[in-house]
Amino acid sequence: MKKHIATFTATVAGALFLAGLANAAIDNATAYECEDGAVTVHSGDTLWGIATRYCTGHTGHAVSVMADMHGTATLQIGDTVVLP
Repeated sequence: MKKHIATFTATVAGALFLAGLANAAIDNATAYECEDGAVTVHSGDTLWGIATRYCTGHTGHAVSVMADMHGTATLQIGDTVVLP
């Protein structure tokens, strides 16, 4: 019986370790970092373009967060977009 408990414990510990690695990989896959501040929108600006200029890492995730913070993905000239 003790051997089965030890095997089960080792299996659970291994599974938890692998789950932690998977979560770390997911976090790294969506990680981004942007400069501090805000950007005034000029003609031709897009959230994607702003993200590629001022952020590093996962551009798509940065765009999604900027759109949520801005309230919309639609930009107007003169709008202020806060960098996440």
